[in-house]
Amino acid sequence: MRFFLYPLLRSVQDNTVSSLIKDTIRDNLPGGTPDSLAKEFNGRSIRCGSITNLVGHPETSHEENCAVSGHSLASTIDTYTDKSNLALGLPGIRALNGYMNVHRQTRLPRLKALGQSPEVVQSLSRLVEAMFEVSKISITLTAFHPTTGHLYVVLKTCAASLLMHYSQLVNEFTSSNAVASKIVEAAESANIIDNRFNDAEPATLLPRWGDIILKDFKQRNPEISSASPDMMSIAANVNQQNPVMLEILSEVRALRRSYEESEVRSSIYERKANENSRECREVRAENKELRREIDEIRHQYNKLAPIAANMKTPEKLVSSSDVASSRASYDSVGGSLISVPARQVLTVCIVLHRATFSNTMINLQ
Repeated sequence: MRFFLYPLLRSVQDNTVSSLIKDTIRDNLPGGTPDSLAKEFNGRSIRCGSITNLVGHPETSHEENCAVSGHSLASTIDTYTDKSNLALGLPGIRALNGYMNVHRQTRLPRLKALGQSPEVVQSLSRLVEAMFEVSKISITLTAFHPTTGHLYVVLKTCAASLLMHYSQLVNEFTSSNAVASKIVEAAESANIIDNRFNDAEPATLLPRWGDIILKDFKQRNPEISSASPDMMSIAANVNQQNPVMLEILSEVRALRRSYEESEVRSSIYERKANENSRECREVRAENKELRREIDEIRHQYNKLAPIAANMKTPEKLVSSSDVASSRASYDSVGGSLISVPARQVLTVCIVLHRATFSNTMINLQ
């Protein structure tokens, strides 16, 4: 794996790695460490520390520890286990990284968290090329080709992981660390840019990108502790309450439906009330108009009634003087006599006014 992740280690032979580890450990021991204790550290000390942490973790099993360490289970099950399946080692890897719940699903860091703007996508493509020299290794390992290789996503995931841990790497080992230095060198070679950060220099852009990827990683991988015996007891009590809770939930839903139906009915009633109110206003307006007409008819009737009372009986024709008097009286109320007996004319008018008045009163009722 180091062949792809760290090009600077490609010239290092396997038989020299153990000696380098041993010398590095002994050179970094606290001052005053006795020689007898210092000699107990060797190239396997890192594996000893990791395995000791795995065995002491409360959530990992013996099989999961061996999947990480590579040790045999001393059983025929070894012959039936696909050792190339990296997922078998995920619980142990999570335990070594300080997670308590080692069996939850793990989502890998991703470069997509940095966004899909053209300048960022192109900068990341150049950065991956500079970090892993993709154009060189894809000649013989076509699976890592940027456009046609199905394993190119592995390199992108590794790049996202290195960026995510860049700040931690610098804080713990300073920027002069070999890996950190190579990441900065690759960033400057790729001339990475991001317009969100006011044209920041590549070296200052790396920690900002790393923080964004780390935030996205934590949001997609929340740390939720696995159930302890006490939590299992609580879960059992909750399960016993499930029927009651479901019944309450059903009643709440029924109440919600009833409330919604009452809201609909209330809306209908309110609409009808508004319509009735409008009709009442219209009826009041009509009644007001009818009353005005009645008052007008009554006024005319009061003027015509005295004239009709002074008229001769229908059997006798009126004299010319009576006609003239009747004409003058009728003209005073805006009427006009024709060449028929005045009493007959006024009688017809009064009958018509009475009929109109009666119809008006019926309409009001």
